[in-house]
Amino acid sequence: MEETPISHADLLWKDLVTEFDAEFILFFLGQLLHDAIDFSVAPIFLEQELNDVYTGDEPSKKVTDKIIRYSLKNGEMKIIILHIEFQGQFDKNFPERMFWYFMYIATKYKTTDITAIAIYTSSTKPKVYDRFTMSNFGTQLTYAFNTYIVNRQKEAALLASENPFSVAVLAALYMIKAGDNDFQRLEFKKRVVEVAIMKNFDRQKSFRLLNFVNHLMTLPPSLQEEFQQFTQSPKIQEKMHPDKKIVMLYGGHAIVEIQEEAREQGEAIGEARAREQTIMAIRRNKKYSAELIADLTSLHVQYVQSVIDKFEKMG
Repeated sequence: MEETPISHADLLWKDLVTEFDAEFILFFLGQLLHDAIDFSVAPIFLEQELNDVYTGDEPSKKVTDKIIRYSLKNGEMKIIILHIEFQGQFDKNFPERMFWYFMYIATKYKTTDITAIAIYTSSTKPKVYDRFTMSNFGTQLTYAFNTYIVNRQKEAALLASENPFSVAVLAALYMIKAGDNDFQRLEFKKRVVEVAIMKNFDRQKSFRLLNFVNHLMTLPPSLQEEFQQFTQSPKIQEKMHPDKKIVMLYGGHAIVEIQEEAREQGEAIGEARAREQTIMAIRRNKKYSAELIADLTSLHVQYVQSVIDKFEKMG
């Protein structure tokens, strides 16, 4: 079975970082940076602004995966640009590309307060993976950046962590271990769901993590159906606190148990109505576009947009 396309995997990781940026920094970059940031000031996500930095022969992927600008607690008008790059496929030129990203960001925002990290999510990485060096007739340069290699992580440490990214990394680690074995991937996927539930995250974190796991650890239709049945089994549902009930519907998307809520109100929900409620349950976070919801739910984007328009007009 083919791996999740890198663009789709990037999208899943980026969404998780957007939702849990403070937890991301603590998990991947440590307590020191986490403690320096003033999280009472909303971060600014800047990656799309690099589109107009240069034109011409720059690298084809000039927009990095995440650029986040933070205010610090020291009271200065100083910012940190956190540059994050997820790398799921082998690319021998990747370190050089990281250097050019640094140059783009430094030029655009006129700062060198840049912390960069590359997260390697596949079983391979470039031979030189943590720095870019050049030497040319006496001119020398070394650009080193933080790295996190999923394949080197210990399962026991991830299981012990209370950070939501421990679940995301565990899912990525199991993807590597399963390889092309769909049945092994199914068993790992079930295990990650159980781990996520046992960590007792709140509903929002559970919602996001189960979506991440479900769409990262792709399965053939028959095995995905078995996985969905597993998520609705008493074994899983009994472990969940009543206010954290989650169900897999429409393409395996994890949503709040809207059908149960409707039954409590004595309302019969047909398939079309349930589908609309699924879309709007996802939309309420305000960070999901119609395109992303369509991708997650396997529904047509025009239909998703029409449902969003309908309910948003209703207020």
